[in-house]
Amino acid sequence: MELYVVLDEWCDAAEATNRFAWETLEGNRPDVTRRSWLNPFARVGFTEITPVNNHAHGYVDRREAEIQALLESKAQWAKRWQGSHRRQAARRSLRNMMKLYCPEVLGSFEAAITSRSAWIREHRKSLPLTLSNPDTPIEAVEELATELERTVDALRDARQQLRDLLRETFPLGARPEQA
Repeated sequence: MELYVVLDEWCDAAEATNRFAWETLEGNRPDVTRRSWLNPFARVGFTEITPVNNHAHGYVDRREAEIQALLESKAQWAKRWQGSHRRQAARRSLRNMMKLYCPEVLGSFEAAITSRSAWIREHRKSLPLTLSNPDTPIEAVEELATELERTVDALRDARQQLRDLLRETFPLGARPEQA
């Protein structure tokens, strides 16, 4: 459940980042008046702090650390003293459970996370400047927007697969009749 919530937050942030690219294609270039670590797209009249975009410094690193902590949870502190208990607890990680019971969900999840974080790291500095520069060719912005959309679609697909898995595995109440 926690893994789904982290992925859902990342999808929301990724969609906020995508909006900047698509708005630029529609002719609404963001003015980078004051770049900061909190909002590299600082735009007059658009200074919302929420939703956070996943382009902000450290965002991707924090989400990846959260995901890693959930997938590879540590043993309880009392069990860490003995190596055999520590290794036994490590084998009971969520990653190993997913690898066994739903490898396709784990595979798509890890692929989506890896591709999005790699893309953001590669374009972290250039993206706000490219989107705000009026001399940037529209084809370059279109290519960036398409790449962003591709990575967001992968995140959305992984989120949907995880949601479906959770709903099938842990149904809460009766399902509505399907027509």
